[in-house]
Amino acid sequence: MGRRNETEEERAERKAALKASKAAKRDERQGLGDPEKGRKPCSLCSRSRDLLVRCQVDASGTWHMACGKCWMAASGGAVDGSASKPHYRYGGLWKNHHQAKSGRNKVPAAAKATAAGKAPGKSPGRGGKDSSSVSGSDAEDAGELRPGEEPGVGAAGGGAGMQAELLREAAACEAEDKAM
Repeated sequence: MGRRNETEEERAERKAALKASKAAKRDERQGLGDPEKGRKPCSLCSRSRDLLVRCQVDASGTWHMACGKCWMAASGGAVDGSASKPHYRYGGLWKNHHQAKSGRNKVPAAAKATAAGKAPGKSPGRGGKDSSSVSGSDAEDAGELRPGEEPGVGAAGGGAGMQAELLREAAACEAEDKAM
């Protein structure tokens, strides 16, 4: 008997389960896990999506979670709606925070560098600088302001950035529908 008063077979089963659990977590970190994890269905078309818009679309006042394609139909492509869509009301965004930042089923750059035998965080395109410093378009991705940019103005915040993100999501929904 071992330390936990278990037989050798029980110990082997416990160890195997622990290894399987760790392997699943490792795959998830590297972007190889379940691509459907965390996705929610659109309440109008029932397709699973990574980004949904909370909105009211009819006189009933019921809040819906709409994908990009359904949002375009409901709002006319404007966050605040339009005169032709009197019952439309915007209520915010829901994002799947479980999806890989580099896209579904893609391996993050650090994992690729490690697999290739390179040091993560270094890239030859930047003269070997550490990638933890934020500059250029990376500042936009990190939610930081560029020099001379005011809070709430430009791509880092405000309605224009959100509108662009919603339009990209609508285009992604259209492309996915054409692929099916």
